[in-house]
Amino acid sequence: MLKIICPKCHGNGYLGGSRDTDTQTDCDYCNNQGEVEITEESVNYHRKHDRETSGDGSCRKVLD
Repeated sequence: MLKIICPKCHGNGYLGGSRDTDTQTDCDYCNNQGEVEITEESVNYHRKHDRETSGDGSCRKVLD
């Protein structure tokens, strides 16, 4: 089973600042694991996130 780093929490397993634990929340996308199985849904989520943050579609170039 192949996995990729969670595109929502970037492998941390949580969302929010690392210094302020009061603002941290669990990552519901990867269930706090920091990685997700490679599925069509996870690839599409990764592509969408990549385009929103970098705009160059680099994730798509690697996966296609």
